Amino acid sequence: MIPGKGEDSARGLKEAVTGTTDWVRQATPLILEREERCEIVKLNVIVEGAGIVWVKNIALAQVTR
Repeated sequence: MIPGKGEDSARGLKEAVTGTTDWVRQATPLILEREERCEIVKLNVIVEGAGIVWVKNIALAQVTR
């Protein structure tokens, strides 16, 4: 949640994982304007069909562009 802007989202659809795989590192950038600050971060995982998703070691990082 970004104050004054509401909810924003970043989608990693180009990096979809299918089938049975080993651990996969995923990154999805959320680009904010220089003065914007994010107060709340939500992780949504979408599974189409039956299956199990394991999630571990979530990290948020600030990088300069």
